[in-house]
Amino acid sequence: MFNVSHSDARHKMRKLRYVRIVCAALVLLLISGVFFGLPWGQPLVHAQLIPALLRSTGAGWTVSIVLLGALVLSTLIIGRWYCSFLCPFGILQDVISRIARIFKPKHKFKPQPKVTWLHYGVLALLLIPAFMGSVAGIALLDPYSLFGRFINSIFDPFIRELNNLGAWIVSKTGHYWIVPVKIYWPPLWSMILTSSILLLVTAAVIWNGRVFCNTLCPAGAILRFLARFSIFQLRITDTICNRCGSCERECKTGCIDRKAKTIDFSRCVLCFNCAEACHKDGVQFQLNPIWKRNTSRKNNTSSPAKQTPGASASNRDQSSSEQSAPSSQHRRLFLRSGVIVTGLITGAAGYGQGRGQGKGRHGQGRHGDGVPYDHSGFNYWEPLHPTLPPGAVDLDEFQSHCTACQLCVNECPTHALVPGFLQLGILGFQQPVFDFSRAYCEYECNRCTQLCPTGALTPLDLAVKKTTRIGLAHFFKGHCVVHTEGNECGACIEHCPTMAVTGIAYRSDRPELLLPHVNPALCIGCGICQHACPVEPEAIRVNGLTEHETADAKQSKPLENVPDLSEGFPF
Repeated sequence: MFNVSHSDARHKMRKLRYVRIVCAALVLLLISGVFFGLPWGQPLVHAQLIPALLRSTGAGWTVSIVLLGALVLSTLIIGRWYCSFLCPFGILQDVISRIARIFKPKHKFKPQPKVTWLHYGVLALLLIPAFMGSVAGIALLDPYSLFGRFINSIFDPFIRELNNLGAWIVSKTGHYWIVPVKIYWPPLWSMILTSSILLLVTAAVIWNGRVFCNTLCPAGAILRFLARFSIFQLRITDTICNRCGSCERECKTGCIDRKAKTIDFSRCVLCFNCAEACHKDGVQFQLNPIWKRNTSRKNNTSSPAKQTPGASASNRDQSSSEQSAPSSQHRRLFLRSGVIVTGLITGAAGYGQGRGQGKGRHGQGRHGDGVPYDHSGFNYWEPLHPTLPPGAVDLDEFQSHCTACQLCVNECPTHALVPGFLQLGILGFQQPVFDFSRAYCEYECNRCTQLCPTGALTPLDLAVKKTTRIGLAHFFKGHCVVHTEGNECGACIEHCPTMAVTGIAYRSDRPELLLPHVNPALCIGCGICQHACPVEPEAIRVNGLTEHETADAKQSKPLENVPDLSEGFPF
């Protein structure tokens, strides 16, 4: 593809653009489908750059290392293909740009300043707290996590509303093949914040393309550094280009300078719009000048007989030094960058593996040998500690991996998980917590632990999840209707899935009145007792644990007064 005629080159470049469009559309649909409960795009979720980098220090680190290695290697070959082929937020920006051009078809993009210092500076500011155990900064700007928050806070309620509207319209015709669904609205502050960010990104895209990708995006900064040394790059052929500016006006990243006939390939996202716009076939894949210098140097040293006769030794030495100096410099820089990236990935793998061998996330300490919960001295009016999802293991590990992509929030069947505001502190902003006044953690479900792409939630088998204590229920007699009003209730007793809440006799003259009693050994903190409590404020509440424990297995209640069915049903 690199040494062909102009017509063939343009034909192949057009094919690449069409391939990019098809791949991007499929990726966007599949990843969006994961948030709506469709499993087909789950591998694409785990292949996202920042989540894979974080997961390399936690559960599933081996797979993440392979994915990271493939992504780094492919970027060093052809550049930032990830941004246009695999990143859902980048693809969403392209969709917004395409829709905007419908209303303003003559809009043209303008060259953008490099601002390399800003992009790398933002990345450094995000990495410093990440190495200290907090990914709150990365969570705010990670493109995949931003896309997930858009899905949960905006698109999911909107699509559910459209579904219910369609169900209502179809029902008027006497048909019911569209089933209405319940709409779970996220917190108001989350909707306002997420909508504001989406509006800002939309304005930036309409103004001048992918401004976010080359100024604030942490994934873009990492790939930008690697793309500088890619073997093959899109470049403008000087002898063909007539400086018409067609490629410059179609470049969504503003990395083309038509006057200098150059492409800043570190910012190029391989959308191939420039190749499509150039009618002279002047934009093609070419060998990186770094590698060209190396090749020419090898040729010069291997064939000294072809040098110009009569040239002095000093001139030859001077020209040789001028050619070899930049070549060796770039080669050393390339090798140094490769060593740095490889070291980061290898260090992350070792870090994750080391944790798994001891009393850590993958060891034996968190679920079996953790610090026991102090059940005494809990006051009703003390603030409750937020309850983390099962598989979070402990608060520190959770906050060092969770980017608040809200995939678990959107996949929770009861929608008890909500994005937290400041329940986990400023470092836990938007990270998921349980809201038991809204719903409860389903006993027969472990979906959130299986879907987490960052390793913040350790994958748990359903049997293990059923014995994982994420909180502990506390009963307060002064709020129970059995005590205050003398009425029967037993809602918490009836709904407890682990038989942790049982009834004890309250009054001898009224044996039907039972007061709840919580058995800490059986309680897992699922919150169904608090959700079922009919009084406000609740007479039984769950206090979350900062370090998850292992509860005793569920005990079955013996059946009483079982009818004899040997002669058939009694009714």
